[in-house]
Amino acid sequence: TVHICAGISGGTGSGTFLDVCYLVRQALQEIGKTDASVCGYFFLPDVNLSVPEIINNPLTSQYIKVNAYAALQELDYCMNFTNNKDSFRMNYGFTKVDFKMQPVDMCYLISAMDAEENRIADSYHSVIGLVANNIINFVANSFGDLRETEKDNGKSLAEYISVWNCVRAGITLQHGASVDYNIFGMAIAEMPFAELDTYLGAKLFEAFCPMYDKVPTKKERNEFLINNQLQYEDLRKSLTANCPGTVNFPTNYDAKMYKARGNAAFVQRASDFLASNMGEMEKNLRTMAEDITEFNIPKESTSLISRTYKALCDSFVTSLDFGPFYAKRMLFGGNNQNLIYAVDGYIAKNNENLAHELRQGQLRDDEYEQAKIRMDSAGILNEKKRMEEYLNALNNLYVHHYKVEQFKNMGTLLAQYKKLLIKLDHNFFAVLTQMLETLKETFAKNADVLSEGIKEENTYTWKILSVKDIKEGLDEDVKNLDLNQTLYALMTDLFENCKKWIDQDENEISKLISDFVLGQFQTVAKKTMTDYLKEKFGVDNATLLEQKIEDAIIQKELWSKSTPLFWKNSMYNRPVGEQNILTVPFDSLEICNAANNFAEKKRITLRRSGIIDKMSVMRFYSGFPMYAYQEIQELERAYETDLKLFLPLEPHIQASDQPSAF
Repeated sequence: TVHICAGISGGTGSGTFLDVCYLVRQALQEIGKTDASVCGYFFLPDVNLSVPEIINNPLTSQYIKVNAYAALQELDYCMNFTNNKDSFRMNYGFTKVDFKMQPVDMCYLISAMDAEENRIADSYHSVIGLVANNIINFVANSFGDLRETEKDNGKSLAEYISVWNCVRAGITLQHGASVDYNIFGMAIAEMPFAELDTYLGAKLFEAFCPMYDKVPTKKERNEFLINNQLQYEDLRKSLTANCPGTVNFPTNYDAKMYKARGNAAFVQRASDFLASNMGEMEKNLRTMAEDITEFNIPKESTSLISRTYKALCDSFVTSLDFGPFYAKRMLFGGNNQNLIYAVDGYIAKNNENLAHELRQGQLRDDEYEQAKIRMDSAGILNEKKRMEEYLNALNNLYVHHYKVEQFKNMGTLLAQYKKLLIKLDHNFFAVLTQMLETLKETFAKNADVLSEGIKEENTYTWKILSVKDIKEGLDEDVKNLDLNQTLYALMTDLFENCKKWIDQDENEISKLISDFVLGQFQTVAKKTMTDYLKEKFGVDNATLLEQKIEDAIIQKELWSKSTPLFWKNSMYNRPVGEQNILTVPFDSLEICNAANNFAEKKRITLRRSGIIDKMSVMRFYSGFPMYAYQEIQELERAYETDLKLFLPLEPHIQASDQPSAF
């Protein structure tokens, strides 16, 4: 089934709704879905004219009336192809359509007023919600009985259309007008499970409030650095792992070897020492400077940023004594008592070390040259001492070169470490804490409203109970939680599912948090509508409960408030077809029994639905001609006035010499 909704009072809706209907029929035909049903919900001009900004603007109001009349003429003409023997033909370039069929199988005219000219509250949004709920009711799974084993006879949309076709066949046409228009009304009794979940979430985040303000001290930051071996010397030690601190000269590298072969072998030995250490540092630097590729807490960590991330998560994020805000401020924030500030100190210290070592360069060169000269001129009596002095000077020179490279690599490492710390803050912890801050604020606002009770959002939905009715019990459920364990579970859930919220997708975040809250409050999550109805009415006896449901909900709140909306001309009193559907959750025996009793009395259709938080009555009247709409005459006057003034109209495509059925 395809549902098409359109306003037909000017703009895109009135200009294209017929094209859309027939293009949909064409598409269904091309894919072989010739048995598909097409339903049209066309919003009449009184819906738009219920908006204060529109009704107070005479020019806009006139525009709406004129275009609405033109669109309704076209709709009525196409709905009456059987009598006027015409068809809808159009070449769109990419496809051609030619149909003798009506644009839709079920045509609903959506009005914001009843037959007594009473306009429903917040008309514009209410009728949109009414149509949406009507569609959802038909889309939702339907069950023939509580075991879901029988067909739901007479309650599917296809069967509803079949029944309507039988009704239509018995209606006598007047003045050649099409009587293929339908109107409907709806009333819903809703169990606000979402509001209960929201309140529980709000109270849970309220309990977490102390962690939002926690800030690390300088002492705590330094303890974190020490405990996780992230101090400057710790990093330098990791960078120089497997790097010997001095040149290792074998015992045969002596004066005899020097006199026989010169200093080339000695210098080569020192050069190999430097090259080897530089290779090890490069390898260590590459490992230590690696970024993290995902935000799941690593079991093992080798790079500096992964070690830091794991330590922040393990030490703070999942603990109520600290929490994610404390961890974020340990990383970046907290009055400069943070890791980035500490790394800035490391960079300054390393720059000083490098500058100091570079100043030693000339001294080491001079020492080596002097030692070499003395070794070259050494005699047999002092050659051993001169050899020791030479080896020491050569070692000091290459250790100096090694330290220069060490501090340069250290500078590169620290710069990368700082960059990754900032990236971790911006891309993860800032997003995490902003999300938690927003959730707290949103939940707090919702909790205040829910605690005081909510004004009904529309005229056709009635809340069976409110948070205010069971607030004490919900507060007790929150009080009984182990908050430490709950925070641990929340943070673990967020870290494991970080891909669902890291891009700040509100829908993903909402679902993730909602699922988590439900998981924490199993006693509430497992309650059915029947359980809450027992609380509301204060009865536990099944028979008494069924009677309460039938009288106080189905009769009082649903049936009496579901009269179809249509601003009907008082002069039109022809009989029309009527179908009424009572829809209830399939999983409640007491509700189903109460609904069955009521349905038998009223001789209406009972439908058991997969929607488990709502009960509803939908009342359909079928067999209206277009001229039964009260405002048609006013629309026609506006249209004729515009024609006389030659005002430009919306381009409408259907033209014919056939007389209008209006």
